[in-house]
Amino acid sequence: MLRVLWLFFVLSAGVGVTTVQAETLIVGNKVDNTLSFFDLATGEEVHRRQTVRSPHEVALSPDGRTVVVVSYIDGDYIGRILEAYDVETATPTKTITLADQSAPHGMVWLPGSERLLVTTQEPANVVAVDVARGEVTDSLSTGETDSHLIAQTKDGSRAYVTNRGSDTFTALDTAALTEIATVPSDAGTEAIDVRPDGSVIVVGNRKAETLTFYDGESLKLVDRLNMGYDPVRLAYKPDATAFVVADYTNGRVNVHDAGTRKAIATIDLSDAGIEEPAHLMFSPSGDRLFVSGQKNGVVGEYDTSNWRLRRTLAAGVGADGLALSDVVLVR
Repeated sequence: MLRVLWLFFVLSAGVGVTTVQAETLIVGNKVDNTLSFFDLATGEEVHRRQTVRSPHEVALSPDGRTVVVVSYIDGDYIGRILEAYDVETATPTKTITLADQSAPHGMVWLPGSERLLVTTQEPANVVAVDVARGEVTDSLSTGETDSHLIAQTKDGSRAYVTNRGSDTFTALDTAALTEIATVPSDAGTEAIDVRPDGSVIVVGNRKAETLTFYDGESLKLVDRLNMGYDPVRLAYKPDATAFVVADYTNGRVNVHDAGTRKAIATIDLSDAGIEEPAHLMFSPSGDRLFVSGQKNGVVGEYDTSNWRLRRTLAAGVGADGLALSDVVLVR
C-alpha cells in the first residue's frame, strides 16, 4: 500500500499538482529588538533572534543568502552599527561599525555586488559598505537634513534619498557615489520608489499629504496627487502596472494604476489586524504584497490578483522592515 501511494505522488508531480515554493520572510521588529524568520511554505516563524537595538530596516543580498539590519534610534539611544545574518541558519555573521556616522536607516543592496548603500541621519550622509569585508568604503554628505529612505533603479546605477527635514530628495550616481542633484518636494518628504523601468520617481510627502512624481531622467516634476492622508510608504509592482500607497492614519493601502495614477482598489488592513502600516513589499513576481503593521506586530500577505488577504503572520512588536529570500531555512 505504501508503495502504491509513493508511486501516486511521484507520477502526479508533473500533472497539475500545486507545489509551494520554499521562501523565507525576514521581519525587523523594532520595538522588541528582534528579527523574525518565517518559512512561507508553512507560515511558521521558525526563528526569532535577538538583534541590534531598534532594527527598523533590513536589506537582502542579491543572492538571497545574507540579510543586513540597521540599529537606528530609540529614545536617547542612537545606533552606529549594522548586523549581518546568514539567512539559511538565521545566525549573525558580522557586526559592521559606522564609527562617527550614526542613526542608519534606509538601505539598498546594489545588484551583483557586496556593496550596500545606507542612509545616516547624524550627519545626513549616504554610506557605502562592503558587506563581505565588513567595512565602510566611502561616504557622501547629502548637505540636507534627516536623510532617511533610499530607493534605486533596477540596474542600481542611480539611487534616490529622501531628506525629511529639508523636504527634498537627492539623486545619486551609485558607481562614483556622487550627487547628481537635490530636488525640492513637498512638506514631509519620506517615502520613495522608482518605477521599474526607471522612467518615474514617486515621493510621498507626509505633512503635505501629497505624492509628487518626477521624470527619471530630467528629475523635473511631472505630476502631483493630493491624497488627503499621510502616505507613509509606497511601492511599485514589479511589472510596473500599479503602485501601492500606505495610508498610515486610516489603516489602508490604496492601489493606483501606474499609467493613469488613478486609485483602482483599496485594501482595508483591519481584516489582518494591521494598524500603522510600516512597510510595503511585493514578491519578485508581483503575485503577492506584504504589509507590516508596527503597532501590533502583524504582517499581512495579500493576493495581488484581487488584493485580498491570504493570511497573517504574527511577528514581533514593532514589525517594520521586510525582506523575502528563496533560501530555505535550516531548522
